[in-house]
Amino acid sequence: MFLHLKKRADRAIFFFENKGKHRAMNETFIFANALKEKLPLYFNLAGTTLSDPKYRITRNCSPYYVLEAIREGRGKLNVNGVEYEVNPGDCYLLPIYGQHIYASDPESPWVKHWFNFNGTLVSELLRSYHLAGRVIFPRVFMAEQFADAINYLSLQDMDQRQSVFAGIITRLLAEISDRCHTGNEDAVQVSPEAAVIREFLMQHIAAPSPSLAALARKIGRSEAQMLRIFHKEFGTSPIAYLLEKKLEQAQMMLLDTAFSIKEIAGKLGFEDEFYFSRIFRKKCGKSPREYRIMPKQ
Repeated sequence: MFLHLKKRADRAIFFFENKGKHRAMNETFIFANALKEKLPLYFNLAGTTLSDPKYRITRNCSPYYVLEAIREGRGKLNVNGVEYEVNPGDCYLLPIYGQHIYASDPESPWVKHWFNFNGTLVSELLRSYHLAGRVIFPRVFMAEQFADAINYLSLQDMDQRQSVFAGIITRLLAEISDRCHTGNEDAVQVSPEAAVIREFLMQHIAAPSPSLAALARKIGRSEAQMLRIFHKEFGTSPIAYLLEKKLEQAQMMLLDTAFSIKEIAGKLGFEDEFYFSRIFRKKCGKSPREYRIMPKQ
């Protein structure tokens, strides 16, 4: 018996070879071409961890979020000194720059799917979907969705994977949020059609605003019907909602990054920095430059 690595340009798989038979060991994973500049949402690796009783990972000060869905098996997770039990159907999200230790139960080892990712939009997405500060999302049963997403990502050309990742991770976080709030009487329930539109908008936070016709097609309604559905749930139009989210992200980027105003405008899908500056001043009461030099609270 010996271990070898079967490798393509876009996928690597570890195997045991035993009497002419192959069985997967540890992990399969996919990756993308290196980025010339960081996107608002980007991934480092994605893949599947297969059943392995000796599976144990220690991460110190990693620059990537880790989002994982447990298909089967049990294990334990320690995040910054706090311990959690992780069971089939659970998801968990490891924050960046912390200490993480996680390991399978030797008697019932994990099978799970995962994404390692980062970007300036991650914190905004977590806040928008009420996931910020949480580690464990129990019994959300997202393994199939994760597996489908990883398979879809693997079918893209290496140069296209980063461009489709933003939509993938946004959909996964939105569905985790929805499943976490199901049955919670205190949670604000959003109609399925309005939720679909909101999800589509969040996918375009780093792109030019989609047309009303495109939004209406997402739910099979007329533009007027779509506008009424969205306004009933959120009290505003879809385009105004998206602009609000773009400006919230712009505020964070102005205070927390070294990107120029022109770069921020481009990363958030504005047609040019001058239009962005006019809209920002109108909505926020200060120009982007004035906002950037404000003392942090």
